[in-house]
Amino acid sequence: MKRGPFFSAAVVLGVFVLTFLLSIPTVEKVPLCFFHHLTGLDCPGCGLVRSFISLSHGELREAVRYNAMGPLLYLFFLAYLIRSLALGFGKDPARLSWNLPRPGLAYGLFAFLFWGQWLLKLVKEIS
Repeated sequence: MKRGPFFSAAVVLGVFVLTFLLSIPTVEKVPLCFFHHLTGLDCPGCGLVRSFISLSHGELREAVRYNAMGPLLYLFFLAYLIRSLALGFGKDPARLSWNLPRPGLAYGLFAFLFWGQWLLKLVKEIS
């Protein structure tokens, strides 16, 4: 058994447990975003905590409303948790490499979605 993957898994599992235990009203009392605090506008990551909380409580529609990238990142963290646990138990990393056929395209698409959803949200806030 390897300790590094278990540490990674514990951190991600901690995020899932924390988002399950927290509620939206509790989190909304705490200023989480410095950019939002200064400008009054949402940053690209604004709403991710609330989105994760909503997903942990089974509320997909609310999660997308808070941040459209939340469900995708949640799935990424879930896959990372599973992969970390498998590596910790000694599974062959070559058999677990979940590489996309064209990583450049995938990263570009992710960046486009991340920044695009923010720009749409920003335009909606300003108008």
